[in-house]
Amino acid sequence: MKTLHAIRLVQFYLFEKQDLPIRKVSGVFGPNGSGKSALIDALQIVMTGAHQNYTAFNAQADETRSTSRSLRSYCLGQTSASENSYARDAATTYLTLVWKDDD
Repeated sequence: MKTLHAIRLVQFYLFEKQDLPIRKVSGVFGPNGSGKSALIDALQIVMTGAHQNYTAFNAQADETRSTSRSLRSYCLGQTSASENSYARDAATTYLTLVWKDDD
């Protein structure tokens, strides 16, 4: 059986370069706006091949925001409803899932 061993994010949302090890029991905890939903959406992007018909990003916590999440906004690190509120001007984003074969 193959199990998820690690998640690697480069220039995705507010993560510049982050390696997240996955153990047999793992949890995602943090304050609002820390990237918990972004991490789940990153997993979804990789697992669906970013296919628009299969991707449904998590809704933003603040329902008053006029913009919705998109792959572009995640890569540039958009943090508010303002179109000009990006963590970076350009991005070379990598999302990698590291699998381990237990056999």
